[in-house]
Amino acid sequence: MNFFLFSLGLIGGIVFLILMIVSAITGRPNKVAFIGLVICIGIFFVGVFWPSSPKAQDAGTNMSKALMMVAEGWDKLS
Repeated sequence: MNFFLFSLGLIGGIVFLILMIVSAITGRPNKVAFIGLVICIGIFFVGVFWPSSPKAQDAGTNMSKALMMVAEGWDKLS
């Protein structure tokens, strides 16, 4: 999951959804808001389904190992 694309698509989708609602209430054409919403939804799904890099997965594994070592050291102190 690519967090940048996910958050960009989510925030852009919310903004264009609000813009689409406002333009529908005021009676203006909402073609631009609809196109922006579709693009942001696409960016959102690309961010969700983007595979994580191996470095990011290794960082999580190393962090888990470090936390386990800290927990073992804490048990020895108490």
